Amino acid sequence: MNNREKILQYTIDKIQRGKVSELSFRTIANEIGVKSSSVHYYFPKKDDLILQALNSYREICVEYFQAINAKFPEPRSRIRALADFFLASKKEEKMCLGGMLSSIYEENDEQTQKGIDVFFTVFHNWVEENIHLAYQKSKLKIGLSPRQAARVIICSLEGALLLDRNKKSANHIKVCKELIDEILD
Repeated sequence: MNNREKILQYTIDKIQRGKVSELSFRTIANEIGVKSSSVHYYFPKKDDLILQALNSYREICVEYFQAINAKFPEPRSRIRALADFFLASKKEEKMCLGGMLSSIYEENDEQTQKGIDVFFTVFHNWVEENIHLAYQKSKLKIGLSPRQAARVIICSLEGALLLDRNKKSANHIKVCKELIDEILD
């Protein structure tokens, strides 16, 4: 892993742990063992670093979605795997990076705000596509369109992760998994 990748990995981890305010080029340099000027070389401004961390995280999520699609032919299982991903994040005491940056949306520069919007569009589209496929296969009619169901699922998972953040349990995420089962069964 090169220095740029180490910087991004460290930044992603800090943001996911809700420690955006602790991100300074000096701290990053000390933590990964490079000079502060090296961090500035790759990312002239903190906004550049945060935007690239968000873009890298989005790419990681897209790869994860593709892996889920390959592993689970059944769309319902894919959505359940997404809930398991959130449960695993909770166990690692991490938040969704997109959700963390959304919580401080106005503090981000315009490019990062657009990046947050793109992240959630990609996330939403994947969930909606899988719900649409699940609905087609089962002929479900629960009063929600795939778009609405995707919004409910994403908001529920993001909110549950936030609510469970300071708790030792993952009760809210577990309830979300039950909600997902209700929507998809």
